[in-house]
Amino acid sequence: MAAGIVFGRLAAIYGRRWTSQHESLDQAFTEWESMLVSAELPAEILSRAIDHCRSQLAWPPVPAELLAIARQVADPATPTVEAAIRALIRAAHAVDETLADAYQHPLVLAIASSEGYDAAILRTGSHSAMDAHVRPRYNRFLECGWPDWPPHAHEKPSRVGHRVDHAAGLAAIRALRGKFSWLGGGSK
Repeated sequence: MAAGIVFGRLAAIYGRRWTSQHESLDQAFTEWESMLVSAELPAEILSRAIDHCRSQLAWPPVPAELLAIARQVADPATPTVEAAIRALIRAAHAVDETLADAYQHPLVLAIASSEGYDAAILRTGSHSAMDAHVRPRYNRFLECGWPDWPPHAHEKPSRVGHRVDHAAGLAAIRALRGKFSWLGGGSK
């Protein structure tokens, strides 16, 4: 689907809301055209994405948002950003599960494995903090793709093969107590 058709349909659907969000329609058209050429999405998918925008969004989408909607339309199994956040929260608390069971989709695992990702924000943050932390990573992976499950994703984590020696652990803690001033001994 040509950029002119996408641009025209969105302008027809959103009217003044569409024109008011662009300072220069020529510059906006160039940006949209660049995004659509690099995305290489079929016309049918783009048309369905625009239909989704018309029925679900009160304000027109930005290029990255339309691209995310188009990828969601193309592959409905791809979780929404909200579903990804819920899966990340669940995975942050998962114990003794496979990666596939904990993260539920390879996109979610890719987000959790990305540089700078901090699960503590999902454990303790507000919804807006979680969204601000996850959404940029989510959009980046939607634009460039994400790796499939690693080979070990469906294997249960292995358990420690030896018994834990609690007495040895307590003895080591007692030996260290004298070295730290805040534990009742040692130098300051």
